[in-house]
Amino acid sequence: MLNVADIRRQVERAIETDSVIKKGLQQRIINSRALDRYILEANGVDSTLDAILGIVRRYPLCSENE
Repeated sequence: MLNVADIRRQVERAIETDSVIKKGLQQRIINSRALDRYILEANGVDSTLDAILGIVRRYPLCSENE
């Protein structure tokens, strides 16, 4: 199992490389639990859903204009 920093980087990279996910998070229209499952399955992150959820909830949501 990876350490917390590596998992955080994987989750943040998954968000940052998908503009639809990033914009949806900024607009608060994405279901966090569904996104967690998607990241876990699509990106093969070696972690638990709860750990990914914590990372997603702490992801900085500032808009690109700021």
